Amino acid sequence: MTEDNTVTFRIRHASDDRNSILTTIMSCRHFTRSRNIDIYAQRQRNNISKEPTIESITSNLKNTLNIIGLTRNRNSAGILLRLGKCGYLVSLRKIGNRYNINGQFANVDIILKAIARTLMRSAFLDGEGEEAQDALDDYLNRCIIVPENVSYAMENRVPYRFYERVKDEEGTQTIEERSTRLSLMRIAEDNYALEISSGVWGEINSKNLNTFINNYLYNKKQGKWFMISPPELWFRTVGEKPNNAETKIMKEFLKQNRRSDLAEQRAMQLFNDMVNKYDTVTKGKFMHPRTGEEVLCMYIRGKLADWMVVDNQSKRGIQDVSTYVLTTKTIGENDAIIEMDNVVNNTDREPYWAGPICIDNLSSGAAVGDQFAARAMAAMNDTMLVKLVSTVSRYLGPEQTEGQTKVRLNWDAMP
Repeated sequence: MTEDNTVTFRIRHASDDRNSILTTIMSCRHFTRSRNIDIYAQRQRNNISKEPTIESITSNLKNTLNIIGLTRNRNSAGILLRLGKCGYLVSLRKIGNRYNINGQFANVDIILKAIARTLMRSAFLDGEGEEAQDALDDYLNRCIIVPENVSYAMENRVPYRFYERVKDEEGTQTIEERSTRLSLMRIAEDNYALEISSGVWGEINSKNLNTFINNYLYNKKQGKWFMISPPELWFRTVGEKPNNAETKIMKEFLKQNRRSDLAEQRAMQLFNDMVNKYDTVTKGKFMHPRTGEEVLCMYIRGKLADWMVVDNQSKRGIQDVSTYVLTTKTIGENDAIIEMDNVVNNTDREPYWAGPICIDNLSSGAAVGDQFAARAMAAMNDTMLVKLVSTVSRYLGPEQTEGQTKVRLNWDAMP
């Protein structure tokens, strides 16, 4: 390979630190020139399952480098790509109407996402030999066998919706949409089981599952799985038609598994697991200054300071929790946000909760419990947090140095 056809991907972290960049390379003799491509993690407001950095890499593979177009133009001869310092070889070909990557057939979206994820993985590998190549080969195969949609569904369940005719108190009929989530279990390399009713599991292969998720997560309206009724879903996965009683039970089962409830339950379990696992994390109650109501909060001990994360009741999707830091001020400078109990203060300045500090999610729609957990992990590593989020450092006082004990919560007195 010559320098003329090497593309350097400069992957910027999802932070305010402009100097935090991962780099990796992709080479192909069919690229017209060498270039640098900057990858930015752009905020996702609609599809919460998409990983912003991977989406940006995928977009550049498809639109900037046009690797699918190059493959299509060369027919079955295809193109060869080399990824990372180790030069991992990827063979991409179009055979008839199907695309093939390293001997495996898959649709274009799966192939692009697999290359994007493998390219991202290569940025973390320093090796240049066979060991690094084998690691990337294993990773690419996993991305093909278990596509991104399926990986998402394994963690968040499978989205599905159907419509139901209902009557109001006056007897007027209306049609209402029911959104639900189906439990998923892998039962073979290419087969999965969906829990479609109480104790009833249907079977679906990886290809159909990927199409199913595309329809109900991204509204792609493709294939035979789009807008199917519960009885039809039963028939296609179980192999026989349900009777009236089974259909009724199925609909009631599906209505109990609403997406918002399931996501929040899982997220709050994560919240409680963090409290139980880490001695530096505990939970409590906070009197919300706007509503005057007690809301859930989490206290976190960081290296620089102690932090409080509060449910702000806003439900905006990107910042449903507010972050405060325990710091100090000159007496009379401002009013304290709350009465400061259980605080160790070895300075002449007055302790108070400074904030709220603006820390947004890249993706909208994250459950409140997930946002609690994300802020807690950041606060526990606050020496890195101040480097990655520019809005944080200005809230810290002169006492906030690593390992300081002058301004801290009395952890022994915490609930």
